[in-house]
Amino acid sequence: MTSYRDQLHPWCILLAITAKNAKLVSRFRRCHEAQAHIQALQRMNPEKTYKLVFDSNTNIKLGTKMPAAKNKKQPAVH
Repeated sequence: MTSYRDQLHPWCILLAITAKNAKLVSRFRRCHEAQAHIQALQRMNPEKTYKLVFDSNTNIKLGTKMPAAKNKKQPAVH
C-alpha cells in the first residue's frame, strides 16, 4: 500500500549498489529539486552512482533495496 506522501513525491533518487540492485535514497515532488539533490550527493560521494527515477506506481519504499524486475514494467529512468 502506498502512502499519500509517496503519491505526492514521485521523483526518486536511487543509489546503485550493484548492476541489478539499487536503494532508494529520497523522494521529491519536483524533478528539478531531485536533480539538484543528486548534484549535491555526487559532489559529496563522487565514487557512488545515483539515478533519478519517476515512479508513477509509487511502488518504491524509502530505504528499500530494489532488485531488477523481470517481465514487469520498471519505473522510467530520467
